[in-house]
Amino acid sequence: MKTPNDQQTFSPDTVFDVLRNPRRQFVLAYLRRQNHPVTLTELARQTTAWEADVPPTEVDGESMKSVYISLSHAQLPKLVDHGLLEYTSDDRRTVDTTDRMRILEADFDFTALVEPQRYYTE
Repeated sequence: MKTPNDQQTFSPDTVFDVLRNPRRQFVLAYLRRQNHPVTLTELARQTTAWEADVPPTEVDGESMKSVYISLSHAQLPKLVDHGLLEYTSDDRRTVDTTDRMRILEADFDFTALVEPQRYYTE
């Protein structure tokens, strides 16, 4: 029996479920562009900057707190459940894409859904 993570493609329902949340769209686009693991703190800062339409350097800890919580408790677990991300719960709390991300990219050009380019790490 194949598990969802063994599938070679994503169903349209799965793609739309994964991409229906703008934070998940941003996370996938950001990680794809970084091409290396990032910390949850960096990801929360970048997401907060994108949502607030400000540079990451203008984001303080208090303003990114709710984004950090949302990412760690809702958005990242959903992406992990679909096999798209690996998320370590050690002290660094790093996030990275998996090989299944390439499958999603082949099925759907999600990067057109968000335009966060100017807020990537400077």
